[in-house]
Amino acid sequence: MSKRKKINKKKLFIIIGSILLLIVIGVSIFLFTSKKNVKDIFKYKDKITIEVGSTLPVVNDYLYKNTDSDIEIEWTGIESDDNKIYKPGIYYGSFMYDNEKKNITLVVEDTKAPVIEGVKDYEMLAYEKVPNFLENVTVSDNSMEEITPKIEGEYDSEKVGTYNLKCTASDSSGNTSSKEFKLVVKENSNVKISKTKNGNTIKNYYGITYIDDVIIANKSYSLPSNFVPNNLVTINGYIRVVDYVRDAFNELKSDSSVLGLNIYASSGYRSYSDQKYIYDNYVRMDGKEKADTYSSRAGYSDHQTGLTIDLNTVNISFAGTNESNWLKDNCWKYGFIIRYPEGKDSITGYTYEPWHIRYVGKELAKTLYNNGNWLSLEEYFGIDSKYSD
Repeated sequence: MSKRKKINKKKLFIIIGSILLLIVIGVSIFLFTSKKNVKDIFKYKDKITIEVGSTLPVVNDYLYKNTDSDIEIEWTGIESDDNKIYKPGIYYGSFMYDNEKKNITLVVEDTKAPVIEGVKDYEMLAYEKVPNFLENVTVSDNSMEEITPKIEGEYDSEKVGTYNLKCTASDSSGNTSSKEFKLVVKENSNVKISKTKNGNTIKNYYGITYIDDVIIANKSYSLPSNFVPNNLVTINGYIRVVDYVRDAFNELKSDSSVLGLNIYASSGYRSYSDQKYIYDNYVRMDGKEKADTYSSRAGYSDHQTGLTIDLNTVNISFAGTNESNWLKDNCWKYGFIIRYPEGKDSITGYTYEPWHIRYVGKELAKTLYNNGNWLSLEEYFGIDSKYSD
């Protein structure tokens, strides 16, 4: 019996001890929470960090315990759009609570790279127009800034092969993303490559001959019968030339008119059929051998390029006039050359034509001007101008 009493007494001590421990814990919690409610319930974070493009924080984002009060933060120097901030930086603000001013800091970071979409692989034939790799590419960024993507990597559109390229985009914070793609250049059976006597590359592209991107039409190099240059416009409403040739001619004409000269266009682009009609008439008049010295056969005419203009009187009487002399010394400044210079008949295949100017661009025109001793395209590129028959 005494043993059972001893055990019960021990249990009683345990129960009483547990109750006392619970009381101590409860009192401690009460005192702690009471103190916090009284002094620290409105303790706040003095700084928080958000990502660019996030919604501006509110008071409850800074408080450790939410409040239902409508308290607004007064920010300094913040520009927001639809209550979102898109510019990285450190910003300061404050709010009042219980008559006490709380100063806060907002750190806005941009750690996300732009998102690139629309990148794909491309295939092309050698010597064809290079695809616009950025045509369907879009770039978005959390900063909402306008970002222009770039293409990185090297390729040769005239050399068969597979080229590894990539599209990259960077935002103003230095975050960069990229997407890789391939460009496959395939053999083009419609292009034939050869070399001139001077080592220049001759590219015959679908029957059209180019040397250093200059289209060639002479007795050795013809144009297809269906060739029509792009972007033909008119001078005086009826003479057709390529648009940039017209612009250059208008500048030439304007500058020369200031000097009292009267330079005007008499002929421009001629189609294959137009040239055939003209040449055949000359053959009937003078015979084929003589006609070949001053008129081109159909398909071999410089006029079919759309880059040529006959000026004023299409006759040798134009030589020696003030207009002719000025052209000889100045047309190169506007990108034109005297296509068939004096004394170069055996080289160009045609007699001297002081009225016949051809647009080649200012850089090449200056070279061919040769300080007044005109070079022909045939001399410069090292090519012939002879009919095969």
